[in-house]
Amino acid sequence: MTPDVYSKIMNVANDSSLQLYSSAKIQKLGEKISLEVKIETPENITKVTQDMYRNAAVTLGVEHARITVAAPIPVTGESAFSRYLLFPLNLMVFNYLKKIKTWLRKS
Repeated sequence: MTPDVYSKIMNVANDSSLQLYSSAKIQKLGEKISLEVKIETPENITKVTQDMYRNAAVTLGVEHARITVAAPIPVTGESAFSRYLLFPLNLMVFNYLKKIKTWLRKS
């Protein structure tokens, strides 16, 4: 994620010197497994809590996933948090490409 994209998602001023270090991995799970959120480096995520990541996921309709958050240095965790706002778009694009691939196989 670039500082420009981050600034638009988080509705803050665009600062090209902004450094984004936290990251979130979202892994889709089967329907029988409920949402799991784990902060791998809790000593480095200083502001956004596990419950905040979970609430964002639930708000976006994510029910069956494993979300892992980490950062190599102490940071707020907001750049990982902002990635949640992109998750529905990424999922929509993935599903669309999957449909196109299936359609091409049938052609």
